[in-house]
Amino acid sequence: MFDHSDGTLYSSDSFGTVVEEMSQDFTDLEEAEFFHGFDVLNRAIAPWTALADEGKFLGSVREPAALRPAWLLSTHGPTVREDAVPRLFEAIARIPSPPAWLPGADLDLEAELDAHEPPTG
Repeated sequence: MFDHSDGTLYSSDSFGTVVEEMSQDFTDLEEAEFFHGFDVLNRAIAPWTALADEGKFLGSVREPAALRPAWLLSTHGPTVREDAVPRLFEAIARIPSPPAWLPGADLDLEAELDAHEPPTG
C-alpha cells in the first residue's frame, strides 16, 4: 500500500530481513548482514520466485519503485529511508536469480532461519 501524502510504501512480507538483533532503522544495521538476511527471508517466503518469468517479475518490482517512496516499511524489517530505498528494490529484483533455494537445494534453509531465531528461555 502506498501513502501518497507522505511517500510511505507499506509492505507486509516483502523487503523484510532476518538479523541477529532488532533495529528500528536500516542505517543501524551492517549492510552485509541486512542483505544476507534479506535474501534468506525473501527466498524462504516465496520459493516460487525461482520459477517466475524474470521479465514479468521485474515488471511487478518496477511499478512500486516508480512511485519513488520516501519511506519503506515492512512488517519484517527496519524502517528504510529515501537514500536506501532504491537499493532494496534492486535487491528484491534479484530474488528470482540464482541461487534458487528450493526443496532439495544444498542450502539448509531451515538451519539458516534457525540461526536468526532469538534465544528462548
